Amino acid sequence: PVLAVCRGHTDHVLCVQFKDNKLVSGSGDCTIIVWDLSTYEMKRTLRGHKAAVTTLQFDSSRIISGSLDRLIKIWDLSTWQVCVGVGVACVRW
Repeated sequence: PVLAVCRGHTDHVLCVQFKDNKLVSGSGDCTIIVWDLSTYEMKRTLRGHKAAVTTLQFDSSRIISGSLDRLIKIWDLSTWQVCVGVGVACVRW
């Protein structure tokens, strides 16, 4: 059974992360959406990548996003703005 459907992206969802009452989704539409899981409502759409958002991590104050535009961006959740954007071609562990 489906509990809820969150609609907001205009292309495929490629990555999701959740913590507490927040869900963060990244999409081929180049956006990140922050959802409130207690109401299943969209809280904010973050725009800034020029290609699909393929990876996400977040904590209580920041979202880190990676995209096919070869940028990693760190978003401040108190201002909803990008505080750092770094260009990369490859990351190895």
